[in-house]
Amino acid sequence: MDYRYTSALILPLASLLTAGCVNLGNNKPPKNLLTLTSSAAPAANSDLTQNKPLLLVVPPAVPAELKVTRIPVTTSPTTVAYLTDGVWVDLPSRLFSNILSTTIASHNHFMVVNYRAATGAAYHLTGNLTTFGLDAAHHQIVVSYDAFLRGSKDHRTETVTSRHFEIRQPAQKQDAVSVANNLNTAANQMAGQVADWLDQQQVTAPAS
Repeated sequence: MDYRYTSALILPLASLLTAGCVNLGNNKPPKNLLTLTSSAAPAANSDLTQNKPLLLVVPPAVPAELKVTRIPVTTSPTTVAYLTDGVWVDLPSRLFSNILSTTIASHNHFMVVNYRAATGAAYHLTGNLTTFGLDAAHHQIVVSYDAFLRGSKDHRTETVTSRHFEIRQPAQKQDAVSVANNLNTAANQMAGQVADWLDQQQVTAPAS
């Protein structure tokens, strides 16, 4: 195995150092900056916004180990470490939310809006991103997300529909770049599953 990781106990300090800039100790930049990129193609008629319900995609809640820009590595049922040779350019919750927004918009079932237009959104996608990293014991990439679609057809009674999504994929290499690439693939695959699920929901478009 060629992965390198550091104890989770020292990561709070590392996360503080990377919060304002990308430098770690001794002014040395991280070896790799990592991000997630959507593979979704734009909807064919994405310019037609009439009669689409408005949806706000909220960055998911995450456990403590995902509140930093490192890739967590589960090494035992009670131990979490971090890969040392790369950092995310943003928090995993935001990167994952961007993938969700782009993919859902590409399905053309909802008009995905940002927070500035959130007051007009009858539907909100919230959730919990419980796992987003490497399971070293099983050599797997793991992404787990609990999605909650909240909405109101009559703007008075809110309904909540939920579903659990999970993807496990083999991790052939366990360096930060390889794991980030695998996580990007898994995130896009999951976003497609979430968008397919949303397409099946009975929603009401805004009155014209």
